[in-house]
Amino acid sequence: EERHMMPYVADICHQWRLYTDMWPQNGPIRATKDWSAENADWLVPAAGPGHWNDPDMLFIGNGGWHHGHDDPVGNGGGDRPNIETQRMQFSIWAIVAAPLFLGSDLRNVTAEEVSLMKNKDVIAVN
Repeated sequence: EERHMMPYVADICHQWRLYTDMWPQNGPIRATKDWSAENADWLVPAAGPGHWNDPDMLFIGNGGWHHGHDDPVGNGGGDRPNIETQRMQFSIWAIVAAPLFLGSDLRNVTAEEVSLMKNKDVIAVN
């Protein structure tokens, strides 16, 4: 079981994947949030300077979100997540002390998305 491995993983790894890949099926952001909350008792102590929980990259400003799948997170089937979905993902990643890796082309992000990426209050939580 994962929880018994974390003391060893944190000793030998800098980061570890928490859950499944981020794809727009089966509500992956909410599923990752729920799984992380259910397992916080062993995830939180394992994370810290030099050791990070990794729920996958952020999709802020990512135009490749849809990939032809159904859209369970309320994007309206568009090419990128709406700003509320992006805000939710960024906040959850900060709470679980995840690396804030972006999977987007910074030349194509909107001003609102740049503002989200620079949100000092959320970054401070991370």
